[in-house]
Amino acid sequence: WVLPPQTLDEHPGMNSVCEGENWTVRFINALMRSQYWKDTAVFIVWDDFGGLYDHVPPPHYDIMGLGPRVPLLVISPWARSGYVDHHTYEFSSVLAFIENAFGTGCLTPRDCGADPMLGAFDFDDPPNFKRRQLLLEQRQCA
Repeated sequence: WVLPPQTLDEHPGMNSVCEGENWTVRFINALMRSQYWKDTAVFIVWDDFGGLYDHVPPPHYDIMGLGPRVPLLVISPWARSGYVDHHTYEFSSVLAFIENAFGTGCLTPRDCGADPMLGAFDFDDPPNFKRRQLLLEQRQCA
């Protein structure tokens, strides 16, 4: 897990979203340039929905339910290019992916039932790791 410093956490009104985005760009660019890129999957997920509801009611699996949808980005040389996944995931899906990748078994009933997001990846066709880098420029922040 990698978290930005609290001053760069992209919460509007509290911090600069632009500076938070730049922190993420620096981190991911460094990772893509490193020896670890070929074995990496990055999941960028926000911890709340920003108060903006959409037209899709959240599933209610248990007493907690899932709550409003939040964005999640998958960045990896193994991720399906240009793919938009329409499966229902939850925060435990990231943990389920890790458990699946390392064969550890699940920790709780919630991650045992979570979809591990394997549909977002193509592990059968080895990618061109260099071509799958998407190095971004940082934005100028006001």
